[in-house]
Amino acid sequence: MKINMQSLDQLREDVGDEVYPLIMAQFCDELEQCRSKLAAAVAAADSPAIAELAHSLKSTARTVGLEALADMAEKAENDARAGAEGAIEHAQQLIELSVEGQQELGRLS
Repeated sequence: MKINMQSLDQLREDVGDEVYPLIMAQFCDELEQCRSKLAAAVAAADSPAIAELAHSLKSTARTVGLEALADMAEKAENDARAGAEGAIEHAQQLIELSVEGQQELGRLS
């Protein structure tokens, strides 16, 4: 997964070099928690929970430069809110992309 380095550079500039690693660690922790909750929501076919979790993940992923993850979160959120069939599939893809995104961010640390 490609990371938008401009987003990461902007984040680092906004928060400073001391706070930046803390924010990235917090994001990775939250990503794991979100992934676990999302997996439970998918198993339960809980569209409202999928929409809420995807919405939360969408903006945070953009902030740390994970554009593909944010795009998939947006698809999952929109489908879940609309009750579309693709919600579960997009949520499953979101889970997979979140693993890839976390691995990519880990390589940068």
